[in-house]
Amino acid sequence: MLSMSCFFFCLNIWVMFDRTNPSYQFISTGAFNIKLIQAFTYNFSFGVDGISVFFIILTALLIPLCILMS
Repeated sequence: MLSMSCFFFCLNIWVMFDRTNPSYQFISTGAFNIKLIQAFTYNFSFGVDGISVFFIILTALLIPLCILMS
């Protein structure tokens, strides 16, 4: 049931995706520190482009199908 909700969430991302914008969309950024070494701070960001949105939908579709078939 949780995998189906993930699939519907990914369909929502596909509907909200702006096909006229060639840059990354739905960007999420963050940072974290390592407690052992105070000097290091790692910054990361995630985004979706036009090709990867189809892979996200494919993965979200295959997970419920694999659970159903098993």
